[in-house]
Amino acid sequence: SCAVCRRKKVKCSGSCPCDYCRKRDLECHLPRSRRRVYSVEYVQEMKSRLAQYEKSNQAQTPCVPAGSTRPSGADRVSSATGSPHDFASASSAPPPVTRDSPVYEPRHYSSAPNSDMRQDQNGEPSLPECMIMIDTPMSSTHIFGSRIQDMLNESPRGREKNLIPAAEKNTGASKGTSHCYIAPTSTTASPELPAREDAHRLLEAVDFFIGHTQHYFDIRELADHVDLFYQGQLCSSPTGRLFHLKILLVLAVGKLILGESDDCSLTPGNSLFLSAQTLLPNLSDLYKSERHGVEVLGLVAFYMQSTNRKDEAYLYINSALRLAITHGIHRMGDGSDRFQSEKTHLNRLWWTIYVNEKRLAAATGNPSSTNHDFANPEKPQKAFGFVPASPLRLNIVIAEATGRILNTLYRRNGQTEAEVIPNIHSIIHDLQRISRELPLGFPKAINSLTPRLSMRTSASLHLMLYQQAILLTIRPIMLHVARLILRRNEPIYHSSITTFSIGRLFWTGTEAARRLLEIALVLKREGILAIFGFIDLDATFSAAFVMLLTAIFNTISDDNDHGQAFTPSPGLSEALEVLRYLSNRGNPFAMERLRELEKAW
Repeated sequence: SCAVCRRKKVKCSGSCPCDYCRKRDLECHLPRSRRRVYSVEYVQEMKSRLAQYEKSNQAQTPCVPAGSTRPSGADRVSSATGSPHDFASASSAPPPVTRDSPVYEPRHYSSAPNSDMRQDQNGEPSLPECMIMIDTPMSSTHIFGSRIQDMLNESPRGREKNLIPAAEKNTGASKGTSHCYIAPTSTTASPELPAREDAHRLLEAVDFFIGHTQHYFDIRELADHVDLFYQGQLCSSPTGRLFHLKILLVLAVGKLILGESDDCSLTPGNSLFLSAQTLLPNLSDLYKSERHGVEVLGLVAFYMQSTNRKDEAYLYINSALRLAITHGIHRMGDGSDRFQSEKTHLNRLWWTIYVNEKRLAAATGNPSSTNHDFANPEKPQKAFGFVPASPLRLNIVIAEATGRILNTLYRRNGQTEAEVIPNIHSIIHDLQRISRELPLGFPKAINSLTPRLSMRTSASLHLMLYQQAILLTIRPIMLHVARLILRRNEPIYHSSITTFSIGRLFWTGTEAARRLLEIALVLKREGILAIFGFIDLDATFSAAFVMLLTAIFNTISDDNDHGQAFTPSPGLSEALEVLRYLSNRGNPFAMERLRELEKAW
């Protein structure tokens, strides 16, 4: 295609000038090819050099960092079970990582592995320059998993090698209760409401699982209106109808999180949600309701996000965001004439919508609608009568990091390693700083005396950090390395990957996935793993595919006698265990994820 047709993204006739440019009297020229062309003599010379190097390499020990040895898989695991600030310790050699240690510490080599190898800006050997394919849709865990499946299907080596141990394969993985979603109609019957005591229990469940890291409503206000609703005293005004709507949505979310379904063929809370959808006002009426409309749209988005309807949730959360901006909620400062409690509620509501828009943008592979410079109100502060602000503040910081990751790494497709690697190092350093602020050294500091609320809140923040930030940053590199391994069969090439910075980033991603699975197993053991929790499920699914990539990385050890495989624990089998746990408790989306993993191997 000519340069104009490529820029316009139209079909090019291939002639010069092409039909498109000729009809529009445009200058038509072919772009300069970036593909390098080598002569036959040069290729033969390189093959000869490679043969000589392989012959001499058999009698030599592999190049390792000066003063260190390559740790075994068990050593890597045992050295990386500390508090969250050292999540990348598995990617670095001794000395041990301390609280102030950087995530990425450059290594110094005793000698270059090959005189023909390039060196990066730090003087370290680097792989031949190639493009790392990162595009906006790849931020979605579902699309990331699809890319892995495509890679394995396209690679003869990926089809031939048995990457997953037989013990980790379970033909019964896809068994579970099937649920379905029924679209609302004008004749949708009124749902059977839970008893008043059950309604308060569901409200408490919502507050327990998400009430400290997010803020969709004032729980005191809603609890009062739940009592009025069951007493038949809820007014029929537009505001009263919106409270009725919010009550239905919160009850639906509560049933969803706990996995309580009145009909085993339906998603938990489905009938309540359908009823809420039929009562949902149009955008004009929601605009008139001010903050009530923002709360309703935010709750609708949360339910859809948790039921694997992420694209629809993305639309609703963006509507909530625009509605909040229209009413100036993002600029609600101390100068307004509202009560302090209302300003606190609106401030926390705004930030909740903001962080979930960032999260859904990453989950769907769509662009984010706002940036930090656009809306920068004061972050939530300690306020009388409200839950502590620190969990929500940390959620905001992680979401801001997610926005930076999307804008820096996923902004365009096809970037060179020289462009990507420095950005990733910078982001990882920032994420290490964030990890130091997280409460509890999860899961190491967890014990039987830890309050369940503190455990669940801390776990949610750690899952957000590991999945929404760290793995989102490193996953493209891991997929890139796996492609290099499957496409190239040269032992020298494979032995080199583990010593380059790109290979060490791979180990950092594996360690983040390992710690993520530790958290999920603790939540499962304590019975506080959300059955239909988006973060819990998406993080586990992402970790499972990362462990699959780790299995591909370990094939290097099969090709090189001096290599040692990294066997993280927990690993892929534990990820499948968590997915089966959710599937057996009626989560059909966990069942779908299991089937996707089965297809991958």
